[in-house]
Amino acid sequence: MFDRLVNLDRRILYAIIFVLIGFPLISPIGLPISVSSMVVAAYEVVDSLEEGDVVAWSFDYTVGGGPDCHPHSEAVWQHFFDKGIRVVAVSFVPEGAQFSRELVMLWEEQGKVYGEDMIDVGFIAGFETGIGEFVGNPTGASPTCVRGTRVADHPIMEGIDDVDDFALVGAIATGAPGPFEWVRQLAGYRVPYLPGVVTVMGPQTIPYYESGQAVGLLMGLRDAASYEVLMERPGMATAAMDSQSFAHLFIILLVVLGNIIYFTQQRREADNQ
Repeated sequence: MFDRLVNLDRRILYAIIFVLIGFPLISPIGLPISVSSMVVAAYEVVDSLEEGDVVAWSFDYTVGGGPDCHPHSEAVWQHFFDKGIRVVAVSFVPEGAQFSRELVMLWEEQGKVYGEDMIDVGFIAGFETGIGEFVGNPTGASPTCVRGTRVADHPIMEGIDDVDDFALVGAIATGAPGPFEWVRQLAGYRVPYLPGVVTVMGPQTIPYYESGQAVGLLMGLRDAASYEVLMERPGMATAAMDSQSFAHLFIILLVVLGNIIYFTQQRREADNQ
């Protein structure tokens, strides 16, 4: 049997991995996921918002970091619209605008009204300077939205003079601008700040949560899945975590089998000498 495993066509292994990854994406299983206190805090802050509140959500992540970060936006926007919360989308990295556009179009298909339930301000140049301009003047930082109409003319922006008029500011990042720039620019304002980051940025962002400068923290795909667990609405993050888990378990199995085969062959060779 061991000889057959040693000479197994690697294409069979690839096919098994393909099935293990693909099946959960089609039909999420919902393997158990522990939820950190930071994700719970993020969920509770969003859940405490009231119907009709307006929040700002910044898509500060690139295409390369999208698989790790976009599920944050998908999960939290689901929570927003479940509660009747309105969302102002913005981005301070060029690639972020395509992610905000995708979500806005998705929710329009589900009946949300552009300009009333949500608006996409689009990309604002300047990195931290752009954030500072938006914080001080959300309707003037980018006079027109992605659809060419004046931001200030949309009902959702009524009464929004500075960032403190939002019920929450969320910003998901893969680098700069990120939590460091947002914390600096929000200094002196009272609005709650919820960051989300690519996994590798987690350790350097945690101090902002521990100091109270951030009201929660989402780190990578796993926390997006944890958020879905709290909502009791498994989505793509949960499915992706199921895929990762099955693939990792299969690789661990191969490593264990490889070691068993190796030591068995070593023993055989020793016995034959």
